[in-house]
Amino acid sequence: MELTWTHIISLAGILIAIGILIFKLGAWKGSVDKNLSTVNEFITEIRNDVKDILKRLGPAPISSASPVRLTDLGVRISNDINAKNWAEHTAHQMVEQTKGLDPFEIQEKTFDKANSFDPDEGTT
Repeated sequence: MELTWTHIISLAGILIAIGILIFKLGAWKGSVDKNLSTVNEFITEIRNDVKDILKRLGPAPISSASPVRLTDLGVRISNDINAKNWAEHTAHQMVEQTKGLDPFEIQEKTFDKANSFDPDEGTT
């Protein structure tokens, strides 16, 4: 096969096109890397903000360890709202209301009851 100027010009055009494509891909990769860096910085900023918020919340009223128990703050809150009397009054009602329910249904009932907590309810 004989190389003609047409073949040489076509080959040069293909090589130039490949060069431009490689250049564009490099520029695109650089843009993606920059955007990824910006996203990582944003995530780090959010993480630090969440840590700051959690530090400001102060101590939790319950322990995060198992079994669940009140911390000193939780005991003070419990005493302030007279939670023991409320629980004694409410426990009997809760046993009656949850007879025959499966554990998940009992859990839902107790969450509903706790969410509608009225500290004066147990004292009447």
